[in-house]
Amino acid sequence: MTDKQIQLIQSSWGHLAHRQEDLSDHFYKNLNNYLPERKADLKKIRLEKGFEKVIEAVHRLISNLPEFSKVEGEFSALVDEFARKGISKADYATALVAFLNTLEEKLAKIWTPELGECWIFTFASFHQHLSRKLYDQSLKAVI
Repeated sequence: MTDKQIQLIQSSWGHLAHRQEDLSDHFYKNLNNYLPERKADLKKIRLEKGFEKVIEAVHRLISNLPEFSKVEGEFSALVDEFARKGISKADYATALVAFLNTLEEKLAKIWTPELGECWIFTFASFHQHLSRKLYDQSLKAVI
């Protein structure tokens, strides 16, 4: 990631720093719209403050850019926790779209195509980092 991308992401996230509960609620509503078949599972996650955990994890991700390794364990634990509550790995692409839509709606006053691209690039880069890490772990298990 470039310094400019990091600065754009961190400054835009700063607009949401004191609105994390609102962001969590909005993300939950968007997820219900995008994944209506998971409504019961999403409700369980919400009752157990799972969406607040997602927002907190994203906060740490953004705070530590570009050091993805500092938050990989936290995200892996969330994926495992949500899997136990019925959310499949196939749902994550849809959840990412819902999260990006949430960001666009909550940052409407400052949202630009460039900012949107930076957020997409951030999550794509983090996904690539995690995928590479899992691939490396699977190679070590074979050796």
